[in-house]
Amino acid sequence: MVMVRLDAVSKRFADAAAVTDLTIDIADGEFFTMVGPSGCGKTTLLRILAGLDRPDSGDVWFGDRRVTDSDPGARDVGMVFQNYALYPHLSVSENLAFGLRVRHVRRTEVQTRVAEVATLLDLQALLHRRPKQLSGGQRQRVALGRAIMRRPHLLLMDEPLSNLDAVLRERMRIELRRFHDRLGITTIYVTHDQREATSMSDRVMVMNGGRAEQVGTPGEIVRHPRTAFVARFVGQPPMNVWRASMTIDGTGDALVSDGSGLRWTVPGPWRRAAAGPIDVWIGVRPHDLRLTGPGETADLTATLDVVEAGTGDDVLLHCRHRDQGLVVRVATGQRIPRTGGVVDLTLRSDRVHLFDAGTGIRWPAATAAPNSNGAVAGSLAADVVQQGRRHG
Repeated sequence: MVMVRLDAVSKRFADAAAVTDLTIDIADGEFFTMVGPSGCGKTTLLRILAGLDRPDSGDVWFGDRRVTDSDPGARDVGMVFQNYALYPHLSVSENLAFGLRVRHVRRTEVQTRVAEVATLLDLQALLHRRPKQLSGGQRQRVALGRAIMRRPHLLLMDEPLSNLDAVLRERMRIELRRFHDRLGITTIYVTHDQREATSMSDRVMVMNGGRAEQVGTPGEIVRHPRTAFVARFVGQPPMNVWRASMTIDGTGDALVSDGSGLRWTVPGPWRRAAAGPIDVWIGVRPHDLRLTGPGETADLTATLDVVEAGTGDDVLLHCRHRDQGLVVRVATGQRIPRTGGVVDLTLRSDRVHLFDAGTGIRWPAATAAPNSNGAVAGSLAADVVQQGRRHG
């Protein structure tokens, strides 16, 4: 069942478009995250959902109820802000109860809910403290508790973990997801941290310039990025992307070359482009590159600039290929050339992506039909382009 629907929503501030013609359905009970760089429109969308801002065009629906023009108080929404917004002169118990008290809920009911929320969020020992006596993680839990005290149908979170240190952020990500699964409240979460988005969410919407670049499960977005922007934004480290060209031969196969000796065919059938080579971007994730083994032919060569320790049993090699940065993830213990030396690299054959250089959209396999300007006609939901036999 659809809980939230944004239907062709647009919003401008002065001469800048914050959100442009955005349509999305969010299911009842879903943990849905909006992620993107600063200024991409995600907080504006959250404010529109909360009723703090009104769209210039389009509609907002909660179930079968149109709420586009409804006041915030009529929307049954709980919201957790980046700065927690706790009342410094009130105790934890009083902060939790504040929203119900101003609505004149019976005292016994308020006390019951405070006890329930305190148990859920492990706040029992903190109920008499004031915010200044709490750690960042404790304040975050109080802010969450105050939002769910009303038992809202929709919970909105605007970068609630951004003020926490790295260790606490990791722990709170797990706790937030656990709370969501226990409560079953439809949750819309805003962050600029793609790791938060992919580790917590049922689905993710990657935003850029007020538009949705891609909506999908975390796995879909990491494995099958729809655009070069998504490929670069999601992933740690992000995908390597560099310029190349593609031509369609007489058999319908596509020949890809980056001008450095790297050439391979992508099996068709592909339809011929109307004129000449098509400018594309090659995309390969760092773990889909490896050092070329003895007796193997390298796919490409690069110059090693920096060796960086990874997050576990791996090392990140920061290289230069055709004056562009290239990151390679290799296992600890491998023999690595000296900094400044040349490294031979092999691509994982089934993990190469191609993106149209003009539109940034990923080329689908086999079914693509490029037109005269290189744009793609047809489905964009196909699997990643399969690398075929290499030439040269």
